[in-house]
Formats: sequence, C-alpha cells, structure tokens
Amino acid sequence: MTVKRTASGLYLLCIVACWILLNACNKNSGSTGYEVVYRLSYADSVLYPLGETSELQVISPVLPKTGTYSSFPDGLDINSSTGAINIHGSETGIKYRVYFTDGSIKDSTLITIGGINYLDGVYKMNAADSIISPVYNAVIGSSLPNAGSGSVFDEGGGCNGDGCAVNLNDAKINLAQTVRNGTFGSTPSNGSSKEVTLKFRINDNSKKGGNKLKIKIFYFKTLADITTQVWDLLNGRNGTVINSFSNSNNTPIQGNTGGNIVVNSASGKGRRPPCVVIIN
Repeated sequence: MTVKRTASGLYLLCIVACWILLNACNKNSGSTGYEVVYRLSYADSVLYPLGETSELQVISPVLPKTGTYSSFPDGLDINSSTGAINIHGSETGIKYRVYFTDGSIKDSTLITIGGINYLDGVYKMNAADSIISPVYNAVIGSSLPNAGSGSVFDEGGGCNGDGCAVNLNDAKINLAQTVRNGTFGSTPSNGSSKEVTLKFRINDNSKKGGNKLKIKIFYFKTLADITTQVWDLLNGRNGTVINSFSNSNNTPIQGNTGGNIVVNSASGKGRRPPCVVIIN
C-alpha cells in the first residue's frame, strides 16, 4: 500500500509540473515578458565592398526586425526602417556603431566597412608626419594585407594627377611632395584647399573590389593662419575615426586626440572625407 501511495503522489506531482510548463508557454505566446531578447547583428563585423563601386551591394541584419535604425558616425548609408546597409554608398574604412529600437527593445552593434581612411589632423611639413599612412579597416597602426602584391592604389591616377603624392604600393601620402607638385600653386597660396578622389582595390576579403575615398587637403603657412572655419571642421570630426570600443565606457577614440570623447550634439557629427591640414 505504501508503494502505491508513493506512485500516486509522483503521478500527481507530474501533473502539476506539466500544468506549470503549459501555463509558462501560454504566457510566452502572449508576450508577457518571456520573449527572447532581440540582438542586432550582421553577417560579419567587417563588411567588405565587393564588385564595382557602381554596383548595388546591400547587407541586411541577420534577424530583420522592423523599427528605427541609426548609426554613428555619419557616413553609413543605412535604411532607417530595415537596417539594410548600402555598402558602396557608405564611407569605407570606418567603424560604425549601429543602433536599433522599436520603442521597447534597444540594442546596438559594431560593424566596419572594409577599406582605408586617413586621420584628420594638422600635419607639419619636413617633420616626421610629413608622410601620413592609411588606416586599414578602422584599426590604427594595422598593416595593409598583401601590400605591393595585388592591391592597387590611385587607380586611374586621379590623386597623383592632381598633385596629391599617393604611393601606389601602400597608399601613404607624401605631404611635402604634394606641396612641391604644385597642388596649391607654384607658390602655395595660404589658405588654399584641394579635394581629390582616391580609387583603390585591396587584395583582401573584398577580392579586389572597387573602392574609393575623397580626401580634403588644406595648406596654411603657419598654425596661426588656420582659419576658424577649418578648426571647426576638425573639431566637428571628434570621435568619427573609431579605433576600437575596447575602453570601458564604449566611447569612440579620435585619431589625433589622446583620450576618450563622449558623443554629444556638438561633437562627432561631421561626415568625412578625411580633412588633412598642411602647415609649413
């Protein structure tokens, strides 16, 4: 008899457990707090431009979800309703934080549009920084893969043809030679500027896909000659070159600024191209 009562008790316990599980499932289907949290992500952390720049290459989130998408810094061509990214329409060589919200759920993720870029800043001729190096895949100090082996920089000669001295093997820019080439006139005019377009192909996961980057170059005789407008332009780029988000408060790091920069309405909203200021 004791055995029967024990078996009966276990049977009753199983019935109660099943009822609890069924009730939990009903709550889940009724969206009362048991839903799986949405995580925003894309196919990879680095999205490489493939094919030609004239081709449409769109990459959507792994789990599409209707809501509002935005990004920092400016320059990412993203659909604000679907999160789909137009790769060839975006500024390449930049790391972006993409944000999502639907009113109740909020999430963000980091993605990099593969390519090269340059750090905004003031560079002095005839000094160590007379030659500036490209930043590859938004990681400062990283080396170009297969440099001099299959990669092409200044395809079509647009930069060098306009006087901007770009090395065809590693994309380094010789600023002193750029001035000597007459980019700002035979006698450089104080306060003059030039915008050039660098077309390139990198022998990496992009499979030598077409890529391009505009570069804005200014010339001033001295640091004191730099206009307020140009200083404002530089300051407006604070945080737009993101080296990494490894620091504790996830704030972006400006390429030529030591320390973290907190994103706010007055900082970091200027869309690139990179702004290079040369002084004598």
